[in-house]
Amino acid sequence: MIAVAFALRETFGTADGIERSAFERVVREFASRLGTHVDSTLVERIARIEDAALVSPATLAQAVSTVLGPTLLQPAAQATALESQFRMAAAGDVGELFVPFPDTAPALRRIAELCIPRVALSAGWPTIDQRKADIVGFDGSIVFAQDMGLTALMPAAFARVADSLKLPADRIWFIGSDAQAEILPASAAGLRTVWLNRDGATFPAGRPPPDATIGSLAELFDVLREPYTRGLLALRHILRTALDWRPGHYIPSADPPAAGETDPDGRDRQT
Repeated sequence: MIAVAFALRETFGTADGIERSAFERVVREFASRLGTHVDSTLVERIARIEDAALVSPATLAQAVSTVLGPTLLQPAAQATALESQFRMAAAGDVGELFVPFPDTAPALRRIAELCIPRVALSAGWPTIDQRKADIVGFDGSIVFAQDMGLTALMPAAFARVADSLKLPADRIWFIGSDAQAEILPASAAGLRTVWLNRDGATFPAGRPPPDATIGSLAELFDVLREPYTRGLLALRHILRTALDWRPGHYIPSADPPAAGETDPDGRDRQT
């Protein structure tokens, strides 16, 4: 049995500007509540905030305080309201700004048809990534690192992925597009790795290479074909062995022999 795990960031599609758009809207709304005029100075402050500052509740609160003033979010209720408002604003922007790759939905449908267990690992805001997954039709479970106080880089996040699939790490094929932030830590955690390299980038020099590199999700099945087949054969063997213990139950390993012949285990199939 094998399973697949996807990194949600930039694997199913592009989502440029979702967090930035939500941040700007939330800052303007908070500024309006405070009676602060939205002038060119405020706009410049917003622009100076880096995207990396918008990836978690703690960094978001710091970014808003940097723009509007350090005392803005001192009450805990204010910080909670900010986070909630940001989540709602960002979730609303996904439908407009998230653009799925053309190969995503067909690949996910094929994985479902093959009954391959699947999970996704979210390193960002749960409301945003859940909406992305819904849009592309991903029907597996999602491990939200943020809700666990983790980042996708941490071994504990990959351990949760393996636990959700109920499989050892080396039976899980992890697909991600970021070599440094996704593929290398997944490999270090013991998962098999597939680097989704759509742009023909160069893998980091001097680091352990991924188990496979693909240019699109359509190529994923060339990678999975052999381990998937081996998994099916192993499952067949397990079922055959288990049923052999029960009289009258047998799963043949080849076509039934003709009348009077015996099968490879010496059983007369005609009696």
